[in-house]
Amino acid sequence: LQSTNEELETSREETQSINEELNTVNSELHRKVEELDRANDDLRNLFDSTPIGTVFLDRHMVIRTFTPAIASIFNLIASDRGRPLTDIANDLEGVDLRREIETVLQTRQGQERRVVRRSVDTHYLMRIVPDTTATPESGVLVSFIDITPMVEFEQRLREFNEGADTMLQTALRIADTSLAAAARSTATEAGMHRLGSLGAIYRLLSRVEWGPLPLRDLITGEAGQLGIVLGSRITLEGPMVSLKAKAAITIGLALHELARNAREHGALSVPSGKVQIDWSLASGAGGDKGYLKIRWRELDGPAVRAPKARGFGLDVIERQVFAEIGASAEVQFAVDGVEASLAVPLGGSLVVLADAPASLHQPAGMPS
Repeated sequence: LQSTNEELETSREETQSINEELNTVNSELHRKVEELDRANDDLRNLFDSTPIGTVFLDRHMVIRTFTPAIASIFNLIASDRGRPLTDIANDLEGVDLRREIETVLQTRQGQERRVVRRSVDTHYLMRIVPDTTATPESGVLVSFIDITPMVEFEQRLREFNEGADTMLQTALRIADTSLAAAARSTATEAGMHRLGSLGAIYRLLSRVEWGPLPLRDLITGEAGQLGIVLGSRITLEGPMVSLKAKAAITIGLALHELARNAREHGALSVPSGKVQIDWSLASGAGGDKGYLKIRWRELDGPAVRAPKARGFGLDVIERQVFAEIGASAEVQFAVDGVEASLAVPLGGSLVVLADAPASLHQPAGMPS
């Protein structure tokens, strides 16, 4: 019995030692579980907060999990886990997901390219990369990064470069015309007025950071540059539309030529004369997107006679607007007042005000 008791005591001590080891192991496991919970919480927070839409697919293109941001592209819900991604509709333009994912699965080489959503005109950088886990079900990760602000910046930069180039070329043409006729003071003065108008347009575009410029502000600025009071002498009527930089420069200079001619020889050269400017949107024929039609009409001015020779002003109105922005223009020297019309295509030169900055209202230097 004493020997048995000793053996039992020894067994109890061994059991106690094992229990202590198990307690140590349990504590370590508990700590590991807490760390894993924190890691899962961090991962869940990352998934919920990331603006990058990502979907995890197995090798059969079946959805394993996804970030909430992907729902804006594929409209995924929790019950879509386990469904093939290729069975879910999307409005990505020119994207064959099945073919592109299969290519990445076969080559195990990632791919990336720009894609566009047709419905909202949003631009994404689409990346398809292989899952690096060494399992038989290793699939791919498909992610979409919204690069719309970058694309808009690139577009704005292109518009700025086009506008600056148009302004420079126009300034050079004005200078060449003025220098060629430097012996005539009137030609030199006209050249200075044109450069002044170009500078005014530059200031207007700078105020909207070379974005779309409201047409009403462009006309108002030109009237202010020539010291003409709106309302009493010039009336404006038309919808809220805005022009991109290149179109604003070209049309602004055409309006300057009309306004300066009216001030010196036409309706604005006499107290009773008036000018009506109106514009409207017209639908196009066939595949055309339509036109912005601008009409200039002079009233109650002196009798009009057509010029004997074409000058720089007519070239700007009838030729340069076509060469620069593809617009058509026509000037008629009717006896009761000059009439002019411009038809600007909407395919890239015009922006509806809903997509453009707010009106600048009264430009600096506008007479009260």
